[in-house]
Amino acid sequence: MSTTQAVLDHHLQQLASANLDGLMSDYTDDSTLVMADAAYRGRDEIRGFFAQAVEMFAQPGAELVLRQTRVDGDTAIIVWDGDTPQVRVDFATDSFIIRDGKILVQTFAAKMVPKS
Repeated sequence: MSTTQAVLDHHLQQLASANLDGLMSDYTDDSTLVMADAAYRGRDEIRGFFAQAVEMFAQPGAELVLRQTRVDGDTAIIVWDGDTPQVRVDFATDSFIIRDGKILVQTFAAKMVPKS
């Protein structure tokens, strides 16, 4: 996979199939996932974040709805929303910088509403 679109497509397919190892194949030990309250560096830390996300969205009744994607050069963005038994995601966005077939930097922000 050498194009930004191909890497993004692979990433989304692995997420949809709850394939944590497949997701991690999109990153390197130099990759970074940045959020407002945390930054995860390298595959091990990023894997810890995605292990929780995959588990949450793999539950019965959970859904993640991709609303928009845009790719421009080595940059991509997705806009999505979703629902799980624990939280409703009213709006979420991920951006990616993809180089040499791997996600170098990913950012994530979302409006999440916990369920009681």
